[in-house]
Amino acid sequence: MVSRGEYNAPFARRLRSLFIESKTSQKKLAEHIGVTQQSVSQWRNGDSVPDIYKFKKIAEFFGVSYEYLYGDSDSRFSENQLIADELRLSDNAIRALRDMISREGMSGIVSDMISSICFDDFVEAVGEVRKLHLVVKENERTPDYLGDIDASNAVEKEHYKYSRYMAAQAFEQLLSNMEFNYFTEDEINRQLDNIDDNGD
Repeated sequence: MVSRGEYNAPFARRLRSLFIESKTSQKKLAEHIGVTQQSVSQWRNGDSVPDIYKFKKIAEFFGVSYEYLYGDSDSRFSENQLIADELRLSDNAIRALRDMISREGMSGIVSDMISSICFDDFVEAVGEVRKLHLVVKENERTPDYLGDIDASNAVEKEHYKYSRYMAAQAFEQLLSNMEFNYFTEDEINRQLDNIDDNGD
């Protein structure tokens, strides 16, 4: 019997996740590497670990970095690892930033936005909105046997609305502190209208 520590070791846990995400069978991986299905099963359950050559083949098969598979990095891709590990960004966030910055004129906008003194306030305000949104949603799912959740949830909903308003204000402040030579007046007004429309 496998101890919980070995079963939940980073390599075994990530290998199981990769099987599930890719809908790949043990047989397919075993054939690719040239081992038995029993060996793959043992790796997946944390009973054993592959040698370095087979480990490399597993990472290549699933298209992930060795560091990710081993559990040393949360980034699946080698080119993202330094950024992901230092800034704690997901691969999706890094890809979105790269895509955004690659568009003409966007690198200056993104750089100015992130380096603005108001960016931190904006991110904190969005974090507060997210936290309160989760509280309100959780209260809506919880049975109200004593009748006090509805009252509590009404207060939380008001806090949620206020925090959305504050996030919109923080975004407006962020925009006003940036250098606006990137935006036309129409673009600025459209952004502010979107904030107002979504802030209710």
